[in-house]
Amino acid sequence: MSDILDKYGLIFKNHVAYGKNHKSCKSIAIGQFTPIVIHLLYCNTVEECDWIIEEIDNALAGNLYQSEVSINESSAEISPTTTNIEGGLTLPTVDYKEILLAWISFLKTPPLNWQKMPYRSDLLNVYGITFLSKKINGEEQKYCEGSVSDKALSIASHLNATREQGSFSYRRLLDEIQKNSYNQDYKGDFSEMQLKISNSTAIIDNAIIPLEDYIFILWEWVAFIETSTE
Repeated sequence: MSDILDKYGLIFKNHVAYGKNHKSCKSIAIGQFTPIVIHLLYCNTVEECDWIIEEIDNALAGNLYQSEVSINESSAEISPTTTNIEGGLTLPTVDYKEILLAWISFLKTPPLNWQKMPYRSDLLNVYGITFLSKKINGEEQKYCEGSVSDKALSIASHLNATREQGSFSYRRLLDEIQKNSYNQDYKGDFSEMQLKISNSTAIIDNAIIPLEDYIFILWEWVAFIETSTE
């Protein structure tokens, strides 16, 4: 099944957030295959995928089938020859089925989706960063403080860049990483920082850290700024 994933530039990965494992899909072909990435992220249970495959098999066999399949907020229109994925991607139906089968196999492979994982409480210490909260003029202010290392200072500056906007900016960034993945310069809310995501690393200014560590730190930061200390 790796051939079909290579054909569409798809990569299946696990990442830990909020103490649980999350199954994710990315594409190295930025933009071109984003619709199938988003579609798979919404089809996040084996039962949902099995139902779609059942309709595909009916279509391929010439039996009655449901042409429009919708899971959560993503839909696809299937026919015996082609499938149109919401978002503007058309692909052979047999390819769509192969991708779903590969995704099902990944969903069934431990660690499972939403499985509790050991908490990496030491990671922030490893990078020399601390999350702090204090009241200024009666208002709670949350910020990140880095040690004297260049890497810690870069991470802290990055996390503090848009904290006034709350967690929304960071959640949107995480969503973009999950959907679009690799070799991308991120601007918008983070235009003051030079941030580039590759298939294995996050580069913040000149600080290079593993992508999985960066995702974990971002989720921890989101959890921290969304939690009231009152």
